[in-house]
Amino acid sequence: MKKPIILLYLLCSIASQAPAQITRPVQTDNGLLKILLDPNSKTWSLFERQGDAWRVAIAGATVSLAFRDRDSLILSGEQAPVTTKTDEFSDEIGKGRRIVMRAEGPEAGWAITLDLYDNKKILGLSATAANKTSSEWRPSRFHILDVGGAGYLGFDTNRVLMHVNGYQSWSNCDVVRLDSANRNTSYWSTLFDEPEVYSSLLIGFVTNSLATNSITTTPMAMETGQIQISSTSELSPLAIPPGSEARSDRMIIAFDASPLDNLQRYGEYLQMFAPSVNKPFTPAGKSTGSGAATPRVPAGWCSWYYYYQHISEDSILENLNLAAKDLKQAGLRTIQIDDGYQIAAGDWNTNDRFPHGHEWLVNQIHQKGFLAGLWVAPFAVAESSSVFKEHRDWLLRDAGDTLKQFFANDWWGGRIYSLDPTKKEVQLWLENLFYRITNAWGYDYVKIDFLYFPGEAGRYSRQVSATQAYQMGLQAIRRGCGSDKFILGCGAPIGPSIGIVDGMRIGGDVYAGWGGITPCVKAAATRWFYHRAVWDDDPDCLVVRDPLTVDQARAWAAVVSLSGQMNLLSDRLASLPADRVDLLRMTLPVYDRGARPVDLLSEPKESGLTLRPAEGDGSIPLPDQWMFSPGDSMARKDPGFDDAQWKEISIPSRWEDAGYTGLDGFAWYRVKFSVPAGWKHGPMKLYLGRIDDCDETYLNGTLVGKSGTLPPGYVTDWTSFRIYTIPEALMNWEGENTIAVRAYDGGGPGGFYSIRQLTLPSIWNLGVEKEFEKWNVVGLFNWSNDESDVAIETAQLGLSPAKTYVAYELWGDRYAGEFRNKSSYRLKPTSSQIFSIHEKLKRPFILSTSRHITQGAVDLAYEEWNPSTHILSVTSGNLVAGAYSAIVFVPQGFEFKGVVSPVRCDTTSVSGEVVKLNFTIGKKNSISWKVRFAQAGGGE
Repeated sequence: MKKPIILLYLLCSIASQAPAQITRPVQTDNGLLKILLDPNSKTWSLFERQGDAWRVAIAGATVSLAFRDRDSLILSGEQAPVTTKTDEFSDEIGKGRRIVMRAEGPEAGWAITLDLYDNKKILGLSATAANKTSSEWRPSRFHILDVGGAGYLGFDTNRVLMHVNGYQSWSNCDVVRLDSANRNTSYWSTLFDEPEVYSSLLIGFVTNSLATNSITTTPMAMETGQIQISSTSELSPLAIPPGSEARSDRMIIAFDASPLDNLQRYGEYLQMFAPSVNKPFTPAGKSTGSGAATPRVPAGWCSWYYYYQHISEDSILENLNLAAKDLKQAGLRTIQIDDGYQIAAGDWNTNDRFPHGHEWLVNQIHQKGFLAGLWVAPFAVAESSSVFKEHRDWLLRDAGDTLKQFFANDWWGGRIYSLDPTKKEVQLWLENLFYRITNAWGYDYVKIDFLYFPGEAGRYSRQVSATQAYQMGLQAIRRGCGSDKFILGCGAPIGPSIGIVDGMRIGGDVYAGWGGITPCVKAAATRWFYHRAVWDDDPDCLVVRDPLTVDQARAWAAVVSLSGQMNLLSDRLASLPADRVDLLRMTLPVYDRGARPVDLLSEPKESGLTLRPAEGDGSIPLPDQWMFSPGDSMARKDPGFDDAQWKEISIPSRWEDAGYTGLDGFAWYRVKFSVPAGWKHGPMKLYLGRIDDCDETYLNGTLVGKSGTLPPGYVTDWTSFRIYTIPEALMNWEGENTIAVRAYDGGGPGGFYSIRQLTLPSIWNLGVEKEFEKWNVVGLFNWSNDESDVAIETAQLGLSPAKTYVAYELWGDRYAGEFRNKSSYRLKPTSSQIFSIHEKLKRPFILSTSRHITQGAVDLAYEEWNPSTHILSVTSGNLVAGAYSAIVFVPQGFEFKGVVSPVRCDTTSVSGEVVKLNFTIGKKNSISWKVRFAQAGGGE
């Protein structure tokens, strides 16, 4: 719907370079965007050029400052004259015109800086508020984009998708659809996509050195396509003395027809504005480090997701030896020792399971030709540690001046507290610790975990913001490690970590199960734009062991490989069958480019707490208030069970957040519902939600589904979205039905915590660029438990619809034929298909290889066609011992005649146009070979 906007303003231009008091609205534009300043309301509005007209994008924006001990200050409510000044400016993004609007109120001096870039649909925004009082300010939140009251953010339609970013590594990221009921909050950045009109709007902070920054939307007015929006910069416990000012981080507002282009460009801008730190990961445009000790994108083995805390020297050495034998030649480079080696949190020397100590173990790893990595939780301090006993004054306190406890963990040493990184002694201790880890002990790589501890505001020794406190600690760690060691952040606030670490965990923990993989896929997709822009993304470890099926293991391996993100393996290598080890080899080394999740911005899937027909449309909503009781008795599944004495609980919510602190073990949920009159009978599907950790679900006393395994053989499945099929005969169509859920939590927050189903991208597109050819490797994925059709179009892949392409599918080892404009493929449940797609040429070329999931990107080093001799010359590198195959496309008019190779090569005809060459590779890492052809019906 188009919204006619009538602006009853008399518009004039800003021309003066000196500050000028204004009494009437003024405007300026760059031909693509226009800013309008209103001195009466002390607001600004932003317009986007659409054809010959200006469309209102943001109307009535102002600035406000909230406090911990007094009422808020709002610029639009100030009785103060407004002045403006316009200057030319230049920064990392480009050149343009800078407009500064100032207002001097009785308590605050305000300044809003608006930057319009030449030839770009990008607005830069920042603000300051100066304390003009005689008392110290204690601000809580700075809102530099405050669009409320009569203001709004306007869209052309009411079908708007929002990219939601989480606060820290493990926080949920998602794509939601704006509606009339829900508010949405996204940290650091957000993006709005209107797919019907090919328009996207990104709002994101490009610096995050002052505050924890987020953007919150109100529900949408569906008839107008409008929302209200506010950015929030959390400043607590910062103090602003009289005469000083609160200065915001810098935000950009960017428009682009492509939401993926908009996100990718934002990632590039983040690096441009990041602190200039001498370290291994330094993308183009920043000064380079003195030399990287690890590959640009690490590939290694991690102990955690098989052994967890139960590691020892023997378990590390066993996997080290097998990695050297089976995976080193393929490209594995790092052996990372994870949680479990330490005496206690804070005492990072080895315990009695590692009797030879760090230096000895690092030497064993180095002797095998690997880099050594170590996990540390640098801010965590256990009550049993020497730090706690000797330096309790170093610890973070809460507002009540008591030690701030985060949790308790037996193998960490009991109750866990955090260091206060604002203390000079703590910074020196951190610097010395990491100097010892990387120099005295010899580790090349550190994974630093639970970094959010000091970022959760406490009683610091200095009156700085939580973000400033966090960065003080992170900078100390960086100084200790030096410029040549790779730092992987984890459990970390995303924004203020940019520029300081080399890699970042971008999602929650994986585990060997389908429900353990899919959230990591979501993280790899939703935070894809950070990768290779500000750091190397770590989507978490690649696990391929049972109970994952071969198809499921392949799907996860394909996402890791195509994304180009970090690849840390975490199975016990001795327990893997040969075909799973072969699969791991096909993911190594990491290709230096990453795929795009083509359909990331997709309509969200059906939510939980609903019943739907197994076939057909319609839904029956279930209540969001259920009866709840801890304990366990199978009588609770029966419809006639009396639950009147139970308490109500809201769904979704973790039960520990609902008043059941410390509850682990069994609990039951019950709810009753009736089917609407006239509902068509038939099988139904219960869309339930996600339950931490596992469940058995009953309808009218009969089991209809279960996820995970309840004790005694407890196996978690806490991330899976439960969809259970209900037979027609089990439903009470005329009366009351009872759903009973028997839930079990093995530790931590438990219960029915989400009704949102993951919407995962089904198409990942990797563009491979070599000097001799460009092609696409496209992964198609079916994340559901039913067969699914996935369609791809040339436009989605950046290919020309006027050309013809040919494709080869990796897992099926089959020629997929020609590809033009659009093609659809049927996928089995929880599976993938990986296609190598090349433009159909009039001469022979390599269509696919078997060495790596990227089908030639890693191993094809050279390819040349000689039209005079009809010989295709090829060099293959990064090879491993064993079988290696290359698929050769032979267009009409040519005949395959043979191969000249330094190793054995057998040939197989796949189709009239495709020949498969099967090489037997020994110790050679690289081979050069030739394929001879003849013109059909003629000589060679």
